[in-house]
Amino acid sequence: YKWPRAYRAPVKAEHYIHWYNGHGIYLVSQDRAGTSNGLSIDWGAGDEAKLLNKVRLDQEFMLTIRGNAHHFGHLSNHGSVMFTSDMPTTSGGKWLLDYEQRMDRDTISAILGIQVKLAELRDMLASCNPAQKKKLRRDINRYHHYLNELRKDTVYFSMASTLDNIQALGLGPIKLFREMLSDLDFQTSVLNKKYCR
Repeated sequence: YKWPRAYRAPVKAEHYIHWYNGHGIYLVSQDRAGTSNGLSIDWGAGDEAKLLNKVRLDQEFMLTIRGNAHHFGHLSNHGSVMFTSDMPTTSGGKWLLDYEQRMDRDTISAILGIQVKLAELRDMLASCNPAQKKKLRRDINRYHHYLNELRKDTVYFSMASTLDNIQALGLGPIKLFREMLSDLDFQTSVLNKKYCR
C-alpha cells in the first residue's frame, strides 16, 4: 500500500495492526508469555482488565511504555494507558479500583470545562464572518494547548452502568441479561455496582 512505516516497525508483522499513517498497534497477551518483551511503545490499552494479572502487567507490559518521547512527548496522550472492564468481583481485579483514588477531581473538572468551551467555540465558527473565524481559531488553538497541558500525567477514572447507554443498546438486551445472569453477575457486569468480598 506504500503506507509510511512506524518509527519502530516490527521485523515480522504477526500480531500487529498497521495504520495508513504509519501508526501501528502490537497485540500482546498474558496467555502467551513474552509477547511484549523488547517492545518500546507509546501507549497501551487493556480490555477486560479485571482478568489481567497485575504483577505480570507491571513487570512485562507497563515497562514497555517508553517509546518515541522525542517525537511525541509533547502530546498529553503519549505514554498513556487505558483499562476497560466490568466490575471486578475477585481480589485479583481490585487494583483497577485503586485508580479512583489517584484521580484529581479538580483537574478533571477543569478539563471537562475546557472541552465544553471548545464545543461552544466550534459551534460559533459555523455562523461568523471571516475576521471572527480567525480570532475563534486562535482561541480554539489556545484552549487545545491548555487542554493538552492539563491532561499530561492525569488519571481519569469513570464507572458507568449499561443503563447509561440504554438509548444505543435498547431495553431488550438488558431484560435478557436480567433473565440469564445471576444477581451478582447482573449487578457487577451490567449495572457496574461495586462488589466487596
